[in-house]
Amino acid sequence: MTKLLRDVPRRCCVRCHFLVAEREVTPSLLERDQELTWGERRSLLTSQDFLRELRLERVYCYKSVWGDSHYPVDSDEKEFMERIPGGLREDCGETCFFLPYRKTMSLETAAKLERREADRREAKRDRRLVIIAGAIGAAVGAIIVSVLTAMLT
Repeated sequence: MTKLLRDVPRRCCVRCHFLVAEREVTPSLLERDQELTWGERRSLLTSQDFLRELRLERVYCYKSVWGDSHYPVDSDEKEFMERIPGGLREDCGETCFFLPYRKTMSLETAAKLERREADRREAKRDRRLVIIAGAIGAAVGAIIVSVLTAMLT
């Protein structure tokens, strides 16, 4: 089992701000969308029975990337890791809404920041496409001018 956060990829669920838990406050009251501390995240990597140890009811993705694969207390950890794409420890690449965990940031602010960063990436891609299209248009225009000039002389 992985022992340290430095042993997992930079873009994985255990490092993501959107990894949250459901905690039992009282026997009849559960609090959803509770952020996990760095210590709790470390326990997810080192403990065989992390839910009971951390007194969590479920661990899940705030942005619902995992769909319905929440992890209830009585489930087996191995089964849980197999149900979540890549588990908590593997690089998620560009397949989700990854945002690095920041201790003092709320989930709502993190969601807005992630949206802004996604918009920025999309705008950058769009600018690149406009530049490429402009270069192609200029090249085609130069070829047409050359062909017409050659035909007229």
